[in-house]
Amino acid sequence: MITGVAMKYRNPFTLYQRNKVWYYRVYDENGKRIAFCTGQTSKAKAMACVMSRFKQGTLIPDKPKTDLITFETYAANWWDWDKCLYLKHERARGTEFSQRYCHNQAMTMKKHLIPAFGKMKLSQITVAKVEDWLFSKVEVEEKAPKTANNCLSNLSVMLGEACRRGLINENPCDKVKPLKPRCKQRGILTMEEAKKLFSSLEFWDGDIYAYAGNLLASCTGMRSREVAGIKGINLKGDHIEIDESYDEMFGAKPTKTHDTRILPLPPKVLDVLHSLKRGDDDFLFTFDGSKPVNQHFFLYHLYDAMEKIGISREEQERRNIVFHSWRHFVNSQLLANNISEIKTQKITGHKTKEMTLHYAHFNANDFQDVLEVTSEIMTD
Repeated sequence: MITGVAMKYRNPFTLYQRNKVWYYRVYDENGKRIAFCTGQTSKAKAMACVMSRFKQGTLIPDKPKTDLITFETYAANWWDWDKCLYLKHERARGTEFSQRYCHNQAMTMKKHLIPAFGKMKLSQITVAKVEDWLFSKVEVEEKAPKTANNCLSNLSVMLGEACRRGLINENPCDKVKPLKPRCKQRGILTMEEAKKLFSSLEFWDGDIYAYAGNLLASCTGMRSREVAGIKGINLKGDHIEIDESYDEMFGAKPTKTHDTRILPLPPKVLDVLHSLKRGDDDFLFTFDGSKPVNQHFFLYHLYDAMEKIGISREEQERRNIVFHSWRHFVNSQLLANNISEIKTQKITGHKTKEMTLHYAHFNANDFQDVLEVTSEIMTD
């Protein structure tokens, strides 16, 4: 009898976790290790699922007909607000999506994903193919890394759902690292440049809407869609309250952070806004009263106005100054003048230190120090 020799025993399966979902590995009849998704985020439930399959002899399920599904077929109705099952189920779980987000994702899918993977079977989309495609977006198509990463994120969501539903064994995107983005710092105007911009309506070709929209953003850091969505009812004496933005395609919607912001304004700025008011339910920035100006309206006029005060288009591009720069301008001015970070966040609506913000409550009278800073832009 031979003693002291341990018999090597191969377990029928091994569990592992990726992106909070549990998978299991088994060996097929050829000794090749293959993996399957349990669809569970709980290890206990995943173990119960695998044990049930083990007892039924279905650890390696029969190859389903779904293995023949092409990506293009699978992508039908994806990101459609009314028809996409993924969106429907996620909304039922409390996940919030905006219609604009879904529209943009659908456009990304049609423009970038379908041409690359449409004719492939889901099972043919491998890690190598996804990675080669990702690099080609930058190296061949000359897309920005951020654009390529957005495409990868879209694909990952779609294939992740296919994996969860058992259509594929693993999501190949899980093993593909995003590209390092090329960060171009957002430029801002100096206080002297901003004061010059708003010193005369002539720099804005006499357009009071362009002047007022940019002036408002320079004091509050409001986003262009938030400015466009202001109605008469938002004017509240010595401040404005913002709880909506306006999307040209989908109409009024909550702000990006779904918060209501109290924004104190200097009297001269409020006077300008009140001069645009028609009625409580009417938009301030509107030509026909029924809908506001396009959000890009403010940006194009800003470009022209900066050129008129001596900032050429070349310099604007080099400094990377756009309408969104007003958010950086306000943030910088407030912090430079020792306004507390928490008040600055309440003005701009940034969501860092969320719990601190959640338990901080201010009214318009608490922002007198902010007014001292923002009033500077209207002084001679």
